[in-house]
Amino acid sequence: MLINTLLKKKYLRRISGVKHEKFEKCVSRLKSAWRAAQKRKRVAGRPYGIGDLREHLLLLLMYYRTYTTHLFLAQIFKVDEATICRAIKRIAPLAERVLKIKPERLLSENDLQLLIVDATEQRIERPKNQRDYYSGKAHACTIKTEIVINPKGRILRVSKPYEGRVHDFEIRKTEGPLPAVPILADSGYQGLQNEHLAAVILPKKKPKNGSLSSSEQARNTKLARCRIAIEHTFAHLKKWHILATRYRGHLDSYPQIFQTIAGIYNLSRAG
Repeated sequence: MLINTLLKKKYLRRISGVKHEKFEKCVSRLKSAWRAAQKRKRVAGRPYGIGDLREHLLLLLMYYRTYTTHLFLAQIFKVDEATICRAIKRIAPLAERVLKIKPERLLSENDLQLLIVDATEQRIERPKNQRDYYSGKAHACTIKTEIVINPKGRILRVSKPYEGRVHDFEIRKTEGPLPAVPILADSGYQGLQNEHLAAVILPKKKPKNGSLSSSEQARNTKLARCRIAIEHTFAHLKKWHILATRYRGHLDSYPQIFQTIAGIYNLSRAG
């Protein structure tokens, strides 16, 4: 069967973006939630059509990784589109609940040294209220999500999505205070130094009709080299096409998708 072939170790990472060991770790974490969901079913109902937990997780990862149509996935799994849609709706909430980034009260020594914060935006299908979602930077309707990482690149927090017109600093104020440790951010967070309890390290902006000194340029370069960790994190997240291409799904489902992929990213970075 084709699905059994796709689950083989030498093919799994190429089609799902997750190594075989991490895939099995995800399956292990999901088992209890999956079994509890099965027990809540009052009647047996129709068969799932694509298999059990492993097949459901494979389908979800393939969908997030490729962001292809349900029709295409239906041809691979030899079922109809409705079965694919039901399967994704069945496994996605469980995956998000188990794998999502959980706010940690106790930070490690690495986290206490420095936090790096930034927001990313993704284009969406044009909504009815275009003005709220229009981003002047992207020249399109977008949604923004902020993440907080440690210097090692581990994601510590993920914000809810915001309309494209909302400024990065406004997102930070809405999301609430961070632990009182130094923060490294870009120029979009001007003003955060007045809100945060510890140091906020921002690049020096070029003055109007002026220029930066060589020492200021060197400082900005040094900050950029430290801050590149969060850009690498965004690059890894956007290898999942559902976070990189124009998002065409319902906006209510977007936080669930981002949290799940962020959790898988953290899991893949674990030892």
